[in-house]
Amino acid sequence: RLAPSTITSIACAFKHLYRCQLCDFPTGLSQFFSNRHRAYILKIASEKMRGLYPADRNSMGLSAAAYGRLLKCSIKMRPCGNKFPFSIIRHHPLFLKLSQSMCGRGERIVNIRYAFIGVWADAFRCKVPNSKSDQEGLMSYWKLFFANIIDPWWCPVLELAVHCACNTLCGDFEFIFPQSYRNGFRAHFKDFIQSVEEDDVNSMEICRHQLTVHSCKRTGVMMANSCEAVHWDQAELRADHKIGMNCVYMSGASPDQDAIMGRILSNLPFGTKEFESQMPHFEEAVSAALPMQKLFAGYDRYPPNFRVVMPFLVASLVYHQNHVLQHYHGHPILSSPLFTTQKYILQDLQTKL
Repeated sequence: RLAPSTITSIACAFKHLYRCQLCDFPTGLSQFFSNRHRAYILKIASEKMRGLYPADRNSMGLSAAAYGRLLKCSIKMRPCGNKFPFSIIRHHPLFLKLSQSMCGRGERIVNIRYAFIGVWADAFRCKVPNSKSDQEGLMSYWKLFFANIIDPWWCPVLELAVHCACNTLCGDFEFIFPQSYRNGFRAHFKDFIQSVEEDDVNSMEICRHQLTVHSCKRTGVMMANSCEAVHWDQAELRADHKIGMNCVYMSGASPDQDAIMGRILSNLPFGTKEFESQMPHFEEAVSAALPMQKLFAGYDRYPPNFRVVMPFLVASLVYHQNHVLQHYHGHPILSSPLFTTQKYILQDLQTKL
């Protein structure tokens, strides 16, 4: 089988030929190559669905139910002797959620900086570096992600809140994931997958070796494409894929499509009232009065734009406090100020959401 990029190379050769002759590339010929390129991709996809391509050696995406179970396994994972220290495993849930909700490659997700995250209307927005040369995020575009108030296992805002509440003064206040995790995230992820119980793997209906770092991105793309309101090309843009024969990265998905995908990727049920639910938040006066320096270690060392985000993180922890208390036994979050020295805030703020 030819790779789809081969058709692109042939088209580029024709364009070069016309350019050498100082002639414009015919519109009809350009449309022909574009149509054949798209048709060939759809043909390969159809053959994969019929099992004509080997599927036992590649990473696989998961269904929403299976990925939800994987998220639960990551949150419930605890140290075992000298293996799996909390300094590593506490980053797994956030890595899984951001990789899936941003539809991003693992090596890009671990390089997200706090400065790349902000608030937009009723959502968070995040930039993911889309190339090795874009570590500053200057060529990246915003992607929206939303809170899930009905299923906290899926809520990326809650997991970001847990992550920040567990940070210490020795933490990294530039990158979300510390250098120890960034440098070995593939090995850490593999260790996590190996630690997942056999019953959990069987329930996901997938072979263990098919669960790779790229499975997270594949799952996100599959979930986005599963909604009839999402155009296929917009899902491709969300995943930082090149579109058609132009072989260039576009500016990103359209705002309305990105908002729909952001909600779908937070596993909000499409077509229901909950799909348009807002994330937990406080009135401005309440947010301004929060003792942020007491709740988050090194609060003043976070970038200014991320400090604007942090009251929403407190609101998420207050809203989901029962979930945290029930399912995060032995987790550093229960030793954080919000659940120890400042725990009175949980009750005081609950009525102010």
